[in-house]
Amino acid sequence: MRGGPASVTPRRRTRSLKAIKRTKGNPYIFPSPETGRPPSSLYGPWHRIRKRAGLPDVRLHDLRHSFASFLVNTGVSIYVVQDLLGHTQLRTTQRYAHLSDGTRRDAAEKAAAVVERAYLSVAEDVCLPTS
Repeated sequence: MRGGPASVTPRRRTRSLKAIKRTKGNPYIFPSPETGRPPSSLYGPWHRIRKRAGLPDVRLHDLRHSFASFLVNTGVSIYVVQDLLGHTQLRTTQRYAHLSDGTRRDAAEKAAAVVERAYLSVAEDVCLPTS
């Protein structure tokens, strides 16, 4: 565990990043229109983004929870998510990653299948009913 936020390099560019109008000679992806440098605060840009998207109550921090939840619910290990979020404590990541009903249901079905296979294996050996 590094203990700090992860630096993630995308394997391929997305259409969204390609569509951003860039200022020639400016290395920043989202420069301030006034200074050409990154904004000193994300409040203004985030406020405009939320308003345009019709999501006035979404906070940037909410996106960290969504990121963690999406990853865990698609099968990414909680330890990998912990590393990506830069958490030193697994408990912190567990508070971020909210399991969906589908993930819970899939896990319960997997557990039931394991129990069923074990029962059937034993049932064959000792002549227990199988249906």
